[in-house]
Amino acid sequence: MPTILIADDIAENRYLLESMLKGFGYSVTSAANGAEALKRARKTPPDLIIADILMPVMDGWELCRQWKAHKRLKQIPFVFYTATYTDPKDEEFAHSLGADRFIVKPQKPEKLEQMVREVLEEHGGKPGVPPQTKPLGEEMAVLRQYNEVLFRKLEKKMTDLQAEIAERKRAEEALRESETRFRTLFEAIPDCIIVHDDEGVILHINEIGAQQLEWPAKELVGRNLREIVTPENAALIAAHIRETHKAGSCRFETTYVARSGWKIITEVHDHPIRFGKKKAILRVSRDITVRKQAEEKLKHSYEQLRETLDSTINALASTVEMRDRYTAGHQARVTQLACAIADEMGLSEEQIEGIRMASLIHDIGKMMVPAEILNKPGP
Repeated sequence: MPTILIADDIAENRYLLESMLKGFGYSVTSAANGAEALKRARKTPPDLIIADILMPVMDGWELCRQWKAHKRLKQIPFVFYTATYTDPKDEEFAHSLGADRFIVKPQKPEKLEQMVREVLEEHGGKPGVPPQTKPLGEEMAVLRQYNEVLFRKLEKKMTDLQAEIAERKRAEEALRESETRFRTLFEAIPDCIIVHDDEGVILHINEIGAQQLEWPAKELVGRNLREIVTPENAALIAAHIRETHKAGSCRFETTYVARSGWKIITEVHDHPIRFGKKKAILRVSRDITVRKQAEEKLKHSYEQLRETLDSTINALASTVEMRDRYTAGHQARVTQLACAIADEMGLSEEQIEGIRMASLIHDIGKMMVPAEILNKPGP
């Protein structure tokens, strides 16, 4: 069973490559950088090494150079497996150092195993690609080429980094603009807007809302909703929070108590949101105090008008009764009978009330008949 040594500084890459090769029946060991791989190989030489290029401590280039300079290790095939160095010049330099194969990531497992098997078969019992023996001048040229490769890669990394920084700046600027638009809308809405957590603790409130409650916004943050609503509404907060999360929204009326004690009746619309990394509720409260007061006045006026109408009808009914004492109680009995029939028919309360009033004065025509005629005894 051939033994393969993996050199890669990224743990996930080592794990994936190791698992894949073990799945194909190879014995696998691994190292996190070139120096560690070289130390392992000198102690227990593998049958093949697969190395990344960009690694700390000792990169793949230097590992390959020292590998091919070692009396024993230079016989062992050396394979580069990289996703960073993909330029044809990088491959050319790798072969000049003595690499047996230059493979660009990623590769399908079957394809990579085939390449590994081919390298092992090519060097079965034979030494790996020997390093090119060069005089000192040419060795210096190789080092210059090594530096050029590193500089080219560093230059590309710097270009990529500058592009990434520029993109990040654009994203941050777009985010700032979005936050500004959101804050402008948030503060411009003429309603009280509160963000609170599932315990009712206020996380944020807009300035208009704080002004309505007569508190500075920063002093309301951290307080509980139960502190700024009436006791009967405070008892309902937990139920409203549950309903909001369950149904996706919740509408109801609640009464806030301002700092001065002034009560503000509001129509509330709650929505579940994410505030930072935690669940929260967005509460939009519209002040309907004036509308409620107008409704109360209208209701009171209606009740007064109803009482006046009842009094008028009763007065008319009494007047009719007084003009015709021979039929006294007739209107009351007709009213009782008519209402009973209406109730049996399933008419609404308003309809039955109308029938009651009409029945009470159904003989109002007698008001125009002279009293002598109404009181005249029969023949």
